[in-house]
Amino acid sequence: MSYLTIITITLTVLPSLLLFLYIYTHDEHPEPKGLVLKVAFFGALTAIPVRIVVLGINMIVSQPSDPLLNAAFSAFVEAAIPEEFFKLLAVLLIVYRHPAFDEPFDGIVYCAIASLGFATLENVLYVSSGGLTVAIARALTAVPLHAFCGVIMGYYVGRARFSSGLKNSGLWFAALFWPILFHGVYDWMVFSFNNTQNGLFLIGTLATLVWTIVAGVLKMRRLERENVPLLAAYHGISLSDLQAALPHGVFTEAILPQIREFLNQASPIRYPAAPYASPSTDDNANQGLGDALARRATSSVAIPVRRSRGFLGVLMVFSGILFVSFSTLVLLSLGINLSDPKYVKTDEFYMRSAVFGLGMLLVLVWGFRLFWRGLRRNRTA
Repeated sequence: MSYLTIITITLTVLPSLLLFLYIYTHDEHPEPKGLVLKVAFFGALTAIPVRIVVLGINMIVSQPSDPLLNAAFSAFVEAAIPEEFFKLLAVLLIVYRHPAFDEPFDGIVYCAIASLGFATLENVLYVSSGGLTVAIARALTAVPLHAFCGVIMGYYVGRARFSSGLKNSGLWFAALFWPILFHGVYDWMVFSFNNTQNGLFLIGTLATLVWTIVAGVLKMRRLERENVPLLAAYHGISLSDLQAALPHGVFTEAILPQIREFLNQASPIRYPAAPYASPSTDDNANQGLGDALARRATSSVAIPVRRSRGFLGVLMVFSGILFVSFSTLVLLSLGINLSDPKYVKTDEFYMRSAVFGLGMLLVLVWGFRLFWRGLRRNRTA
């Protein structure tokens, strides 16, 4: 296997892995690894029904002849709408009612993982025919787009899972509308450039990509702040009581059953069990849920404070070392190639080297950051 082939294969998978770690390590209460892999696998398999639907549409509807309308048809009808719909469907069927989906932020994790599963398979198909140039281009564009469309979708799915009524309906609409809009506009820009060769569409493509990433990051940070308050409101527990009961720092899968048991015992709304709403002949004791809500939520379930680094901490340290080592070797090789007289130094060669070098520099910085976060994980009281 040649050096170029190894680089191409790495760039096919590495972007999805980096984005997965970025999103997964922002979840303080980690999801079961087997379930995450299952969601990623079925997210990739959504390519099959998407392809079937697109073939059916093409058999029924003829594509517009106008280049811009043709681009819009391909972007929305053949790509954004079916892809985002089936990704959302995969999450709903596999994990939405799973006990592990126990907090709003989990929506971001599972929807992003389903999107990255789809993006990785799509990447393999494109790179297998396009080679290194396609791998670099998609690593910096299409894969982040899919990931952050998944983050945006997951923001609304997570909130919908822990809300009800008309607000819930609006959240479900937003969970499909916004990812389809971001995805469709991006693809429309790309396809319009392919049809017209107008460079303005490339600027629009970059602007839409940045817009999607920024929107996704803001949604993720917002839900990080709202995660515990939404969970407290859903279970009918005061925010201060829930914050006092949760362990400090990041905790592992082993503690999640204890936290769920605490919520079961402490919630006076969804689990009206003794001592919060137990039947009594005393009128003062039967004033309803108002009295239950006013009482301090306590539980006999002991939730220990986790100060060990845990699986995620070890994974972050190991991954940081791996990414730093790999990017350093690639940057050194790139420098050697630039100084090697046997390579013809064309403008395309310099441009490709610059883009590739920038990508590896970002991986290097991210690797150092991941390593440092892994060392410090769960070390604050």
